[in-house]
Amino acid sequence: MKPPTRYLLFCLFGLCAFFSLRAQQATVQVTDRFENKPVAQILADWQQRYAVRFFYQPPWLAGQTATATFQETPLAQALAQVLASSKLYALFYNERYVVLSPEPLGDETRQVTLIDTNQVQDAPFGPFPGGSDFALSGYVREAETGETVIGGAVYIEELERGTQTNAFGFYALKIPAGHYHVYFRSIGLEDQIVEVTLTADQTQNVELRDEAIQLREVTVMGEAEDANVRDVRMSASKMEISTMKHIPAAFGEVDVVRSLLLLPGVTSVGEGSAGFNVRGGSVDQNLVLLDDMPIFNASHLFGFFSGFNPDAVKDVTLYRGGVPASYGGRLSSVLDVKMKDGNTKEWTAQGGIGIVASRLTVEGPLVKDKSSLLLSGRGAYADLFLNMIPNDTVRSSRASFYDANLKWSYIFGERSRVYVSAYRSGDRFRLAGDTTFQWATTAGSVRWNYLLRKNLFANLSVAASQYQYDVSQMQDTAQAFRWLADVRYQSGKLDMSYYPGSKNQLTFGGSLTRYELEPGNFQPGVYNRTEAPQNLDNTYGLEAAFYASDEIKLGARVTMQLGLRYSLYQQRGAGKTYLFREGVPRLESALVDTLFYGTDALMQQYGGWEPRLAMRIGLSDQTSLKLSYQRMRQYIHLISNTTAVTPTDIWKLSDRYLPPQIADQYTVGLFRNFRSNAYETSLEAYYKPIQNLIDYREGATLLRNPLPETALLTGQGKAYGVEFLIQKKEGRLKGWMSYTYSRTLRQITGTFPEDQISLGEWYPANYDKPHLLNLNGTYQIRQRVQFTATFVYNTGRPVTYPVGRFQYQGIALPIYTYRNQGRIPDYHRLDVALTLEESLRKSKKWRGSWTFAVYNLYGRRNAYSVFFRSRGGLYPEIYKLSVIGAAIPSITYNFRF
Repeated sequence: MKPPTRYLLFCLFGLCAFFSLRAQQATVQVTDRFENKPVAQILADWQQRYAVRFFYQPPWLAGQTATATFQETPLAQALAQVLASSKLYALFYNERYVVLSPEPLGDETRQVTLIDTNQVQDAPFGPFPGGSDFALSGYVREAETGETVIGGAVYIEELERGTQTNAFGFYALKIPAGHYHVYFRSIGLEDQIVEVTLTADQTQNVELRDEAIQLREVTVMGEAEDANVRDVRMSASKMEISTMKHIPAAFGEVDVVRSLLLLPGVTSVGEGSAGFNVRGGSVDQNLVLLDDMPIFNASHLFGFFSGFNPDAVKDVTLYRGGVPASYGGRLSSVLDVKMKDGNTKEWTAQGGIGIVASRLTVEGPLVKDKSSLLLSGRGAYADLFLNMIPNDTVRSSRASFYDANLKWSYIFGERSRVYVSAYRSGDRFRLAGDTTFQWATTAGSVRWNYLLRKNLFANLSVAASQYQYDVSQMQDTAQAFRWLADVRYQSGKLDMSYYPGSKNQLTFGGSLTRYELEPGNFQPGVYNRTEAPQNLDNTYGLEAAFYASDEIKLGARVTMQLGLRYSLYQQRGAGKTYLFREGVPRLESALVDTLFYGTDALMQQYGGWEPRLAMRIGLSDQTSLKLSYQRMRQYIHLISNTTAVTPTDIWKLSDRYLPPQIADQYTVGLFRNFRSNAYETSLEAYYKPIQNLIDYREGATLLRNPLPETALLTGQGKAYGVEFLIQKKEGRLKGWMSYTYSRTLRQITGTFPEDQISLGEWYPANYDKPHLLNLNGTYQIRQRVQFTATFVYNTGRPVTYPVGRFQYQGIALPIYTYRNQGRIPDYHRLDVALTLEESLRKSKKWRGSWTFAVYNLYGRRNAYSVFFRSRGGLYPEIYKLSVIGAAIPSITYNFRF
C-alpha cells in the first residue's frame, strides 16, 4: 500500500471517530418534568437514569430548586436551564463526565451544574484538561485529641507532588483543577486517603487516628516515610516525644534536651553541665524556643535534668545547619520546642511518679472542638538523687527544682485561632558549704494565626522572657553577700506563608526584639565590713530583622530554597562607654575617659545580610544529594571563664569593643534509604568559620567586673567535621547509630602579648571532642514489654596541663603555657531501661506503665575535669573529679486517664 493511501485511510478513520463521538454526545437526551424540585436531587436522578457523572461541591446547590419540562433535550441545554441562577460553569470531560465550577475551567464552558465527589465511584483521576490552578488547604489534627499535626506529609498521588503541615498543622497546595487521591501521613498515626475533586479553592481538614500497634514479624510493604530524601531541608532532626520517653535517663526523668545528645554533631562539656554544643558552637550560640519564647537556660540542676516537662511537649526540632531564614540571632543551632495545644475532645490527665521528681499534666476542652486548656507541673525532691552520687561535696549538698506550663487556645473559625502560652521554672542548689545558687525563668507568648486567603497564611506572635540568677552566702559571717542579675527579653514577630503555585512556596516576615540586661547587683551581708555594695549599669539593645525565603521546584528531582535575612542591632542608652589609650593593651590602667549617653540614645550599631541557600538533587527515588550555606549573626553573648555554664556567668550585649559574632556554614550531604525506606542513612560534612569569637584573657576576673571589656578578647574560630547516621525504623528492633568526627579550634591574635592566647596559635575549644559515637536500640519483647539500651562514647574534652613548676616560699606552683593542649580520659557509658505497659486497650480509662532504668550500668567513673593543687610538696597534686561514678537505678510509674 502506497503512503498516500495510508494517509487517506488514517484521515477517514479520524473523521469517523470524530462523528461517532459527536453522535455519542448527542445521544444524551434528557426527558423529564419537575416542579420546585431540589437541583441536587435532579442531578442525582439524571446520574442514575442517563449514566452520567456530575462533579460539584454540595454547598453550591444548597437550597436551590428548579421547575422545567424537557422532551429529548440535549444534556448541556437542560443543565443550563436547571442551573440558570447558579452562575456555574461546566466542562464536559467526555460525554459521561461533567465538571462544574464557579470559575471557568477552560475555553469551552457553559453555565451548568457542579460535581459531588462522594457520588463518584469510577471517575477518572488526574487534572482536568485546560483547568485552572486552585488552592487546596486545611488543617491536619489528631482524631483523639484535636491536636494539630506538625510536619505531617500531604501528597497528591496523581501529580507526585506534596508538602508538609507547618507549626500550626496548616497546609496549602496550588494545583490544577482535577480529581485526585490525597494522602495524609504522620509518624504514629494511621494514613488517610481522601478523594478530592478540585474545581475551586477548597478546604480539606483531616483528622488522623492513632496507629494500631500490631506485634508480629513486620513485612514492609508500600512506600514508607522518605522525607529525609525528598525534603530540601538538611542537618535538621525531629525527635518524637514517644521516642524520648523510652531513652534511658538519669534518675528516670525523661530529658528532652539531653536526648538530643544522641544525635550526630551534638555534645556537651560533661555530666553536670547545662546546655549543649552543636557543630563547634558554644552553649550560648543555640537559640532555644518554647512556643516562640526564648529560654536562656533550658536545664535544671546544672544539666542533670531538662527544663521541659515531656508531657507538655508536642514537637522538638533541632536545626544543626540549613537554618531557615525565619530564624536568627544565634550562630550554631535552633532548638524549636512546641507545646501541646490541649485536648479539644475530652478532659484527660497524665503524669509520673519517680524517685527524684513527679509530674502531672491536665488538659481538656473549655468549648468542645473550639477551645482547650493545658496545665502542667513538675516538682523535684532532688536531695534523694544527690545522696546516690559518690562525690562527698555533691552528696552533702541540697537541691530542688520545679517547672510549670500553661496553654490556652481558641478556634474562632476556619480562618482564625489564638494561642496563649506561659512557662515558669525555678532551681535552688546549696553547695556543701553555705553558698546558694538560684535561677528562674518566667516567659509568655501570644500567637494569632489568620488565613488571609486559601493560599496565604499569617502568624503574629508577641513573646516576653525573663531569666534571673542569684548567688548568695547569707550566713552571719564576714563573707556573707548576695549577687543578683537578670536578662529581660521582649519581641514581636510576623510570619507569612504564601503558596503561589504548585512549584514554589514563599515565606516572609519580620521581627523586633528588645533586650535589657542587668549584669550584677552585689549586696554584702550585715557582718561583711570589707566589701561595699556594687550595682553594675544595665545595658539595653534593639534588634530588628526581616526575611524572605522561597522554595522552588526546578523539576522532579531538583528543589532549591533561597533565603535572605537582614538584621540590624543598636545598643541604646542610658549607658556609658569607656575610652582607652590607644597603642597599649586594653587594660584598666589604660582607661582615659568615659562617654555618657541619655535614655534611648544610640550608642553603637551593627547590621548585615544573612543569606541562606539549600539545594536538593534527587539522584534516584531512594538517594539525594543536598547542599546548604548559611550566615548567622549573634548580638548577645554569654561571658564565662568556667568549663561549664554556671549561674555566675554573665550575659552581655554587643558594644563598641564587642562586635557581633558572625558564622558561615557550608554543608554537603548524601542521603540514602534502603528496603523501602525501612533504613535511613545520611553522611554530612560541614565547615564553619567564625568571626569575632569571644574568649577571656589569661587571669581574667569576670564576676563583678565593671570593665568587662578589659577581660575579653576577640579572635576567630573554625569548626569542621563529618557526621554519619543510620536509623532502622521498622520491625521489633528499632534504633539508630551516629558517629561524628569533628574539630573545634580558636585563634586569638593581638598586637600585644597580653592580647594573645597560646602565643597566637590555634588551640582547641573547651568542648572540642573529635570522636562521638552514639548507639540507641529499642526491642519490643512482647506487646506490652519494651527494652531500650543506649551507649555513648566520646573523646575526653581538652584541659590545660602545666608544663613545669617553680618554687615560691617552699611551695611548688605549676607553670602553664598553651591553652587546652591536654585531654581528660575518654568518656563512655551504657544505660538500659525496661518498660512494662499495664494495658494497651484504648477503651480503658486508666492506662499506666512502669519504667525500670539503670544509668551508667557498669559504674564508669568518667572524669569531669582534672585539677592541680599545691600542698607544700615538690610537685602539684593532681586529681580527677567524677560527678557520677556509680550505677544509678531508678523506677518511674507513668499514667494517663
